[in-house]
Amino acid sequence: MNGVLDSIVLCEGYHDRAFLQGALLKIGCTDPGEQPDGSRKPIQDPDGRTVRGGQFAFLSKSQNFVRVHPCGGKSKIPTELKRLLKDWPTREYARIVVLLDSDGDARTSIAAPPSPNWVEDAVKQADSTAIRTPKGDLAVFGEGLIVTVATWWTNDGHTSELPWKQTLERLIVASLRDAYPDRGAAVATWLTGLPGGGKDGHKEHAWSHMAGWYADRGCEGFCRFVWQDPKIANGLQHRLRSCGCWRVLEELAS
Repeated sequence: MNGVLDSIVLCEGYHDRAFLQGALLKIGCTDPGEQPDGSRKPIQDPDGRTVRGGQFAFLSKSQNFVRVHPCGGKSKIPTELKRLLKDWPTREYARIVVLLDSDGDARTSIAAPPSPNWVEDAVKQADSTAIRTPKGDLAVFGEGLIVTVATWWTNDGHTSELPWKQTLERLIVASLRDAYPDRGAAVATWLTGLPGGGKDGHKEHAWSHMAGWYADRGCEGFCRFVWQDPKIANGLQHRLRSCGCWRVLEELAS
């Protein structure tokens, strides 16, 4: 392995990990564990440590090392961020990306969410001299580390064809609806007519699309596959540009 820079993406769970896998491979990253015969080999990071614990690893186009770390929920990301900041003098990661669902309510507002205060608080505790870059990232430890917050959300207006909660699933469903309008309408009709009252949660919407047209792939496979369909991928890229996540993905893959 030629890469020496180690970037880490802290995300909420395995569905984010699968979505990121599809996105990073789509825009030029490679999987260093993949073998020509379809088998896999263990992946080691630039410090020689084996990547494990549910983490995925990639090589960027310039052969730098990118790992995706699902933290098991948003509430666990702050602890992991603090640990990485504490360990930085001995590991010297180039970048930490904190990737979160906005969790905003599209029924009341589709404005861009503010960056969570706890990220800057954690950074300032580790380095009181940290500064904001022109792109809005945090430069830490004499600019040796960049900390970036990226948030899943979309400015699509509220409709029964989309979940109201601003999450990765809303972003995916909105892109699916644009690519296949008849499917979005069919899912909305089914969900609103369920016995006991309609459902409009982000999981209900996303997994209804998965069950209707991609059931053989399962939930994680579905989150990866959306990048393999050009019509869906175009909508995803457009929305990720709008919410600021595409810039981060491109920089990770460069």
